Amino acid sequence: MTLSDQEWEQRILCSDGNCIGIIGADGRCKECGKPYDGQLPLPSDDGGAIREDDNDSMTSPQTIDPVLTEALTTVSDFIRQVTGTAPTSAELADALRRYFVLNEIKEHILMVREGGDGDSETH
Repeated sequence: MTLSDQEWEQRILCSDGNCIGIIGADGRCKECGKPYDGQLPLPSDDGGAIREDDNDSMTSPQTIDPVLTEALTTVSDFIRQVTGTAPTSAELADALRRYFVLNEIKEHILMVREGGDGDSETH
């Protein structure tokens, strides 16, 4: 999986000068595992699908489609049921960025678009 130009520009390099890794959603280096030293810089926002207004990223309300909120709640509830502990937002974000998960989502969407039964109430 390759990074888009925006992802490349927004990556946060490990604060350990001897490491070549980048910081993951959990605030730790994906290479050496060390936490980022200091306050993490906030990535710039490209005005994507979840932001209504990108003029002031610190005060602008973020609107997430209720269908996505429900899906994230379902995932969180499932993890809580099978592990006994609810996942953090960082854990969910990290899991959703994994290649295997992204590929499964892509395959599911393609199947639904081609008329397959996606077991979804909203397609």
